[in-house]
Parts: sequence; structure tokens; C-alpha cells
Amino acid sequence: MKIIIGLLLFFYAIIGFANPSNHYLNLSYQFLEELQAGSNTYNTVLAYQNITLDSLAEALDTEDKKKAFWLNTYNGFVQQILLKNPELFENRGEFFTAKRINIAGILMSFDDIEHGIIRASRWKLSLGYLRKPFSPKYVRLLRTKKPDGRVHFALNCGAKSCPPIATFHAASLNQELDKITKQYLQSTTKLSDEAITITPLMSWFRADFGGKKGIKKDFLLAYDIVPSTAGKNLVFDTYDWTLSLGNYTAL
Repeated sequence: MKIIIGLLLFFYAIIGFANPSNHYLNLSYQFLEELQAGSNTYNTVLAYQNITLDSLAEALDTEDKKKAFWLNTYNGFVQQILLKNPELFENRGEFFTAKRINIAGILMSFDDIEHGIIRASRWKLSLGYLRKPFSPKYVRLLRTKKPDGRVHFALNCGAKSCPPIATFHAASLNQELDKITKQYLQSTTKLSDEAITITPLMSWFRADFGGKKGIKKDFLLAYDIVPSTAGKNLVFDTYDWTLSLGNYTAL
């Protein structure tokens, strides 16, 4: 059955199926299902290559569709590539910047997808405060309108400290992002008399969370992670970059 579904996805991508929005989202769901089941992903990867850029841009016509598709796609390709070549993770800088993902005939890197498309063309090393002034055409066509801090708890880059891999759906994306955000923050936040120790993701991309004020108000308090932030310093924890694949969860 999975082989038949994979072949259908492949042919739909070539001929431009009548409902491209659902098709492309279903393609991203299928990718994660195959990876989780240990099935062959050849046809699905080929279907990604045969997408046309204009049809993808037209189909992903809402912020929720864009986020759901690209979160699933990013997480899927991390797993697919590292399962075949785990040694690539030894040089993480190159792993994220190398253009090895073929979508719509365009070779993209994980940084292109995360920082260009999902994070609305933010400079990777600017803590989220600076936007890149020039971006390729495909990024401009596909990117979101503004960063959403919750996506950092939905992206899995293959490291042990990464959030688990969930399948995100456009129709219920806000609830799913809220749920995985709360789960991840609950599992990584430590409270003491003087400080709140939190994931370094909130330091690396702090503008996406509204700065330290936003971290406290919109995340730690809004998600009931701590009872109070008054008088407490924020301390950023370390990140475990040990390779860890196959960490899937259901939402």
C-alpha cells in the first residue's frame, strides 16, 4: 500500500494534481510516515524534485500551510539524509549550509529552508534581529511573512537536544505548535531561587521570541512553565549536539 501511495504522489507531482494545496501538504505528511515506518522514500524524494516552483508558491497560500509544509519537509530531509550518511553531521556547519535538498528542481540547504523560508529571511547569526536584504526568487516566493518563535520547538536538526519530530497540519497548526512548545519547554526548563535555566534556542534566536521580555511573558508565563519570573535571571543551558535520529512523537 505504501508503494502505491508513493507512486501516486510521484505522478501527481508531475501532472499537477487538481488540488495542489492538499497534495503538497500530503506529500510532506507521507514523507514523515515513510521515514518513521522505515519505508523506502525514493518516490517521495523524486516527487519533491518534480514540484514546480510556481505551483508550490500558489498552493501554499497561507502562513499555516507554509509553516506546516516546510516544518515537515525540513524534519523529513534531516532524517532521510542522515540515515544514509550519518557522518555528514560531524561537520555541522557544512551540513546546514550545503545545498543538498532538491525541491522544485532547486538545490536548497537546511539554512535556506529554516532561516530563509520559515524565518522570513533572517540572518542566521543576528539573534533574529536582522533581515537579509537580498534573497533568491524562490525564497521570496515561498517565505513566511514574519518569524514565529514556536517553530524552534518544532524543527529537529538531528541532535539529541532537538525537539521531537511531529507531523504538522495546516488546519490545526496553531494548536499543534502550542502543544509542542509547551512540551519542550516543560522538559528543558529548570527553576531555582535565583534563575530560570532555559534552552539556548531562546538565546540564539531571541528576537523571534520578542527578546528577554517576550521570553518571560509570552512563553514562560503564557505556557505556565514557571509560576513567576519576578526577580529571576534567565540562564541559557548547553545544547547536546550528539546525533540522535528517529525521535518521533504524536500530537
